[in-house]
Amino acid sequence: MSSDLVGDAQNWLRGVIGEEALGEGEAAWAAFDRHTLPVITFFGAYDTGKSAIVRRLLVDAGMGVPDWVTISARHETFEAGQVSMDRYVLQDSPGVSDRGEDMRAVNNTRAAMRAVGLSDIVCVVVAPQLPTGERDQLLQLLDQDWPTGALRLIISKFDEAGASPLYDLEGYYELVKRKVAELRQSLSLGPDVPVHVVIPDFEQVAGQTPSPPASVWDESRPFDGMAELAAALGDVPNDRIREFRRAAATRFWVGQVGAVLEDASSELSDLELALREAQLQDQRLDLSLKELRSQDEAARVSIRGAAEEAIRSIMRRQSVDAEAIKSAVDQVLEQWWLTHCAGLDRLLREAGSALDEQRERPGWRVLADLYEPQTEEAKKPRTFTPKVEKVAEKAKSAADTMKKLKENASKGARKPAADSLNGAAGAPPPIPKIEIAAAALPVILELMGHLEDAWHEKQAKEARAERRAWLNEEVTRIAHDAADQAISGWQTQVERTRVALEGLTGLTSDDLAALTAAVDKARDQVVRGEQIVAR
Repeated sequence: MSSDLVGDAQNWLRGVIGEEALGEGEAAWAAFDRHTLPVITFFGAYDTGKSAIVRRLLVDAGMGVPDWVTISARHETFEAGQVSMDRYVLQDSPGVSDRGEDMRAVNNTRAAMRAVGLSDIVCVVVAPQLPTGERDQLLQLLDQDWPTGALRLIISKFDEAGASPLYDLEGYYELVKRKVAELRQSLSLGPDVPVHVVIPDFEQVAGQTPSPPASVWDESRPFDGMAELAAALGDVPNDRIREFRRAAATRFWVGQVGAVLEDASSELSDLELALREAQLQDQRLDLSLKELRSQDEAARVSIRGAAEEAIRSIMRRQSVDAEAIKSAVDQVLEQWWLTHCAGLDRLLREAGSALDEQRERPGWRVLADLYEPQTEEAKKPRTFTPKVEKVAEKAKSAADTMKKLKENASKGARKPAADSLNGAAGAPPPIPKIEIAAAALPVILELMGHLEDAWHEKQAKEARAERRAWLNEEVTRIAHDAADQAISGWQTQVERTRVALEGLTGLTSDDLAALTAAVDKARDQVVRGEQIVAR
């Protein structure tokens, strides 16, 4: 079961962060697995005395204290440090913090959790006040599968608990008993999990001195619990190391999944938010294109009817000529052109205004920034616990889409959208020149002749009716020919409007499909990662 889980975790990591990053993890595990002595890690919040315990164990063992062992009430340990002793390897880790703190604290917590995976035995160090802000991390740690003896709790700096062992030793031990019981209840510790109570630096007599003499603690040795802790840590049978190591493998690889999963879930949320914004823009574009089609259809119908009515109104006069027809149709065309081009202008401006409003939404900024190019700093080699900036980085088509969106979103104050249709600022596009009179003159003259005949042939009612019907057909034909010439220029404006609408964001249907695929891929990765962590 354990080996299957390790394999599943490695396969998941390979698919999410890639072979190279996985190789970094494999190298870290291999370096740990080469240890023939058990690796013991001190884990806990900062200022709980982890480094003070390490210093005390080293000094009492007659060993030098490495520079990385720093004693302070601040974040001073930023990565795990190791030192080999006679029977085990000591490993200190950065202090964990709750998730509400700054990025440095978050990174320290991740480094500490990673160190737990590269440990045979973990000593969880807490202050006399017991876990507070780090309690969630401790519960997450305790919830893992621990062989008997692989997990220990240490209540450190107990001289700050409120009872003085120098003046009231009985009261001190009574307080120890109560605090141990309280800790077990608070964290639901089983009876097989040892709890040590220690004072690594009684009354801070050594303070921040890197390597004080061991004699500085002689006064506190009878009650500070450090000798008992050192003996317990060194009492690990050799035949149990492989058992601890197998459990560590599961913790390490599942822990790496958990670390990456945290970022992957965050990236999924960003991708989903970006997709919703993209879908909203696509819906708006669809509505705008439907409105464009409606305006186009209305314009086509209206120009035919208006041109035909203009010609018929002239034909009803007693005196009619081609110039009069041309003038009437030109007036109709001009009014039609200005009215419907204004409609296109309004449609494009409204779409641009809606997009400007959408650009102010947090989701749009995520959409635009999601795939921004990596900085030189981000390109540097990373540790195996990366912040997975782009969980769906293999979706290259989606990345290209986001790059275009970023370029559009990063533009400053945009030129009014309708200017792409207009000539000079605010001026309507020129009315197309349509030679209605020249194109229709032969027919018009013929029609005028027939009309004249129709007025004089009062007796030929049947012939007059036939000529009138023919006249109506020809007027309709001439009007439609004129309208078709106008529509030819109009179609150019409609097409330019459509292109301008689709180009407002740079988002195409293919881009939306790629982003949708990226979200689906990221969601599947997160679900599978959660299943691994839950096992």
